[in-house]
Amino acid sequence: MLLSLNDIADWLQAHSLACPVKKYLHFDCPGCGIQRSFVELLKGNFVLSFQYHPATVPLILFLLYAIFHLVFKFKHGNKAIIYGYLLVVCIVITNYIYKLINQTLTNLN
Repeated sequence: MLLSLNDIADWLQAHSLACPVKKYLHFDCPGCGIQRSFVELLKGNFVLSFQYHPATVPLILFLLYAIFHLVFKFKHGNKAIIYGYLLVVCIVITNYIYKLINQTLTNLN
């Protein structure tokens, strides 16, 4: 019995964890939305995945590259990992600042 990506996405969606920061402090953390983004990516909804969290695809690519670097020892792999990490962190921080500003402006109206 093979599972499809939609079956896996449905299972992940049904068993996703609640963000403790959002639950107890009532505001988003920098990682909020990444679970939903990953589920939508598995379903093939790339636009919705990007809207939930724009760092999901770069993070997955970064992790895959890091794993391949551990196995194959790329010549300039260490530098690529550092730059990839910085790129993902910049995307996460930029997205978080945008969400904080957007949420603050929405609450003021």
